[in-house]
Amino acid sequence: MPAVNGGQALHSLLRAALPEISPVADAVLAAIAEQNGRIGNVQFLVNRLGLRTRHQLARILRSEGLPGIEELTAWVSVLAWLLEAETSGTSLFKVAHAADVDPATCYRIVKRATGRPWSELRILGVDWVMLTLRQRCRSSRSADAGFARAQVPGPVPASG
Repeated sequence: MPAVNGGQALHSLLRAALPEISPVADAVLAAIAEQNGRIGNVQFLVNRLGLRTRHQLARILRSEGLPGIEELTAWVSVLAWLLEAETSGTSLFKVAHAADVDPATCYRIVKRATGRPWSELRILGVDWVMLTLRQRCRSSRSADAGFARAQVPGPVPASG
């Protein structure tokens, strides 16, 4: 399944859901959106973005409050599939075949990423997916902030 407008429509939706991300994180989203979330080898994405290692990519995502690359690509794939299904009126089964992905894999990715089955997602729609992704990213950011606070040493008690 080719990306709609070279992934531009998908990227625009992601930017609308996550407007506060940095230009570097936005470049990551654009590259993932261009491939409808199906990036294949992470190293290819790392090289394309001009990064040194997949660990550098992971740090960028974490610092922006974004999920790890596997989860992020799952969310983007789900959004791409849902957009395709809504615009064409076709089933996930047909969308999966057009994208050369096993339909069962698609159904599992949908459930794992969103916590909902495809049948519910079709009713909830793209807006719900974007809102849920945004909330997921906010919870990541809050968890990271809490972790960072927990790592900052407190005052050292004076020994007498």
